[in-house]
Amino acid sequence: SDSDWGSSDDESSDSDSEDDAEAGISRWLKKTTTKDTGKAKKVKKDRSQRAAAQPSASSAANKEEEDGDDDDGFTTVGKKGKAAQGPVYSSESINKFLKTFIASRGRKGTDKKAAIKMLEKLLTFAANPLQKAKVLMCLISAQFDDVPAASYMATESWHKAQNSVNELLSVLEANHQLTICESADVHETDDDIKYRDEKIAIRGSIISFVDRLDDEFSKSLQNIDPHTPEYVERMRDTVPLYVTIVRSQYYFERSDLKDSICRIVLRRIEHLYYRTDQVNLHVEAAVADLSSKVDSKIVPASAAGDMEAIIHSLCAYLYTNADPLQRTRAMLMHIFNHALHKRYYVARDLMLMSHIQENVHQADVNTQVLYNRALSQLGLAAFRLGKIQEAFEHTVELESSNRHRELLAQGVSQQRTQQLSASEEILQRQRQLPFHVNINLELLE
Repeated sequence: SDSDWGSSDDESSDSDSEDDAEAGISRWLKKTTTKDTGKAKKVKKDRSQRAAAQPSASSAANKEEEDGDDDDGFTTVGKKGKAAQGPVYSSESINKFLKTFIASRGRKGTDKKAAIKMLEKLLTFAANPLQKAKVLMCLISAQFDDVPAASYMATESWHKAQNSVNELLSVLEANHQLTICESADVHETDDDIKYRDEKIAIRGSIISFVDRLDDEFSKSLQNIDPHTPEYVERMRDTVPLYVTIVRSQYYFERSDLKDSICRIVLRRIEHLYYRTDQVNLHVEAAVADLSSKVDSKIVPASAAGDMEAIIHSLCAYLYTNADPLQRTRAMLMHIFNHALHKRYYVARDLMLMSHIQENVHQADVNTQVLYNRALSQLGLAAFRLGKIQEAFEHTVELESSNRHRELLAQGVSQQRTQQLSASEEILQRQRQLPFHVNINLELLE
């Protein structure tokens, strides 16, 4: 229609006016010359070339970094012949790195896993037994540092720590001139590279490493469900740990470190007293080769194959040389073992002659738990012999308290009248004994 044609004319006239306005404005704007356009094109081209070259440069840098990871102690050369940043390990620089590690221990923000890797590399550069022993001591400490505060040591990490302890014991067994003890002077000289088998003492503590290894093993058993295959798998590490304990005992005997001997002998008894002789003979068979090579004064060679004689020899040494707490614990474990093997009268006489029951209430919680366990086993031994009255007398106090789980460290007591705080409950759970050590509570009742 005419109206439609009229509207189209209006639109065309509007567009023509807009074009004229743009043309008028463009007359007053500065025009870009062809020279500037050429420069812009050149800049754009340079940017595109640099962007294309960047991935290849980064890939080359990654390749250099990967190559650097494979090089142990060698300097990686990067662009323009400059050395890449990173530590250079050598026999001469071992002491410098060890001092750096010792200074950084316990500080906030320290990368513990990086420290372990660094010490593992340093170990490959140790030029003599002295350097190897010093690096291994730092490595074991670093491995124990890398444990979460509220958890237990992972099985893989525990195995690595045990291998490091065994390697340190092998170094000391092969080099009798080396001694590690707590009373030695701090050895800080930088002349380790010049060491030529001289007699020397290094400050350190093998017994603390073994104690921590054993404690972490017990802690893992406390946290693993005993009704799973994982618990059984973890129990397989009992014998290798016992071998490490016996090796440490022989080293302490050779070095005449009496305090360490008492502590390690007590650890050895703790691994034996709750088992039957048949099981212990299989465990002792693992250390038969060690016993044949070493003349132990604590356990004579004539006692081999007789578990009663072996445990008696270990306990008798502590009765003579240990402090009162260690003597008390050794006595209670000896009583438990006698009662377990139906030697009721021997166990009862030992309990009565020791007068432990008069002072046990002043002892620490773990010793009181051990006393309750010995008393329970004594009652079970009397029950096996048909002595019902004696069995009742030994166990009546324990059973009448309704806290027998707590007193035997086999569970946390739940009482309506007493509410445990969070910290007390955590402490009780930390004192729990592993499942395989427990006494049958149903039989006891």
